[in-house]
Amino acid sequence: MLALLLLPGLSFAQRTKRNLQSPNRWTLGVTTGLTTPFHDVRRDEYVDLGDLSYNFGTQISYWFGPAIGIRGNLTYGNVKGTLNNNNMIVNFGIPGPVESTTDFFDGSIAAVFNFSGMALDKYKPLLYERKFGFYGFLGIGATNYTARLRNLNTNQYIDIVDAGTSDQLSLVIPVGLGVSYKVTPRFQVDLEAGMRNVNADNFDALVVQKTSGPGTGEYNFGRNLDKFGTLNVNFIFHLGSNRQGNSVYWSRSLLQQAYSEYSENLNLLENKMNQTTKQVKQNDEKIIALEEKLNNLERQMRMSEVEMKKDSDGDGVPDVFDKQDTKWDLSTLQVSNCGWTSEEMKVLKQRADRKEKINVDGSGVALDVDKDGTPDHLDKCPTIPGLVSCNGCVPETKQETVKILSDLQSIEFESGKSDFVDCSKKRTKILQDNCAAKQAKDVQNLESLVLYLNEDQSKDFKIRIIGHTDDVGNSELNNTLSFERANSVKTRLVSMGIAESRVLIEGRGESEPKYGPSGTNGSYTDADRTRNRRIEFIIE
Repeated sequence: MLALLLLPGLSFAQRTKRNLQSPNRWTLGVTTGLTTPFHDVRRDEYVDLGDLSYNFGTQISYWFGPAIGIRGNLTYGNVKGTLNNNNMIVNFGIPGPVESTTDFFDGSIAAVFNFSGMALDKYKPLLYERKFGFYGFLGIGATNYTARLRNLNTNQYIDIVDAGTSDQLSLVIPVGLGVSYKVTPRFQVDLEAGMRNVNADNFDALVVQKTSGPGTGEYNFGRNLDKFGTLNVNFIFHLGSNRQGNSVYWSRSLLQQAYSEYSENLNLLENKMNQTTKQVKQNDEKIIALEEKLNNLERQMRMSEVEMKKDSDGDGVPDVFDKQDTKWDLSTLQVSNCGWTSEEMKVLKQRADRKEKINVDGSGVALDVDKDGTPDHLDKCPTIPGLVSCNGCVPETKQETVKILSDLQSIEFESGKSDFVDCSKKRTKILQDNCAAKQAKDVQNLESLVLYLNEDQSKDFKIRIIGHTDDVGNSELNNTLSFERANSVKTRLVSMGIAESRVLIEGRGESEPKYGPSGTNGSYTDADRTRNRRIEFIIE
């Protein structure tokens, strides 16, 4: 049984598809915790527990497999206890209650047994999924210690026979149990309880060598070796080149590996069976669909020649293949100032009464060449995308709207900026008044433009705003300035109630002058530049 448990621990963790790198085997840790002595006079009436003190140190481990590793420890600490038992004071010649204090530094090497790596975790068989580990250790080492005995009545250190100060190097045997918790793949925390057995009787500065035999009325303790307990917290870091932080300590044993492979093979088999079942089901569905097609074909073949050629709506496509009952329907048409007139509607009605043939595509659907939602036989403008409310045509821009767009070209901005001009900065009162009147008229025109664009017949229109500058200054800066000015006008229109998505803006800088140059030597005059600084509006 022992060989069966140790075999998986001594084996290497096999590589899997999840981790093709070798797992890390080295760990480095720091440890700290409490100590308490177990005095050699702790029997019968001489029972006396020790006080709590401290220890700290470092450790390094190498793991041969998931179950067995070897660990080296360096530890410094203190063991302290109060000896205040009257029987002990009388029988061993101690002059009253004393305090035993021992400072020690030891080094040891121990075999560590990871019990969690020996057994099969049938609930979590996958590699590196374990979060907890349970282990034990047994080792050997040496401890160098200095022990002193202090009289609590006089607060003086004593130095009498078999009691007082000890300074010695001795053999030590550490043994204990611990529990590990994996915080991250590269970091774990251990809670460890252990016992240090010292091969000396003066570790607590008190030597007990009672050699009287039975029948003398005295206890025969023989050689009473000292020991002390530890309760430590270890902070362990996993070292190695595996970037995923996988460690042999958390890997599976051979039993776990075999179980996992069995589970994986079983899952593969189940997946193949599911795929086969799914494929069979798909094939059955294809067969059913094919049978339905064959049945439809047989039904069509059984149809008479008259039924095959039957065309109920007279569009030239037999009913068998016809997807739409195309008939003249004038109920949705209305007389419009942008579409059919009343006289034209009469002509349409005559065509409908004569049941003129409607042009359709190969599936019997009425043609709509411009794809504006109005079929060609009802579309007054069949080749130009238009509005349904205008019988497929685009409404003409009103004359007053044209004037508005023309007047708005001369919107005035601050020099070199995209802000609307501040009329109060004009030099004279007359200029200020003229500027304010022009600006009020521009605002009125913008409001009229928004009202026009929001009418039913114009609701599908968009408006493009194009900014232009004169030739003064850097051309790239002029491009940016013209775009920013167009955007300022867009912001004003949106604030007046037009949807932002319907307003498009461009900035063309000085690249498209409309006036000049009319000056000498082919130069632009101030008048040319004033007229070239403009905002153009295009309704689309």
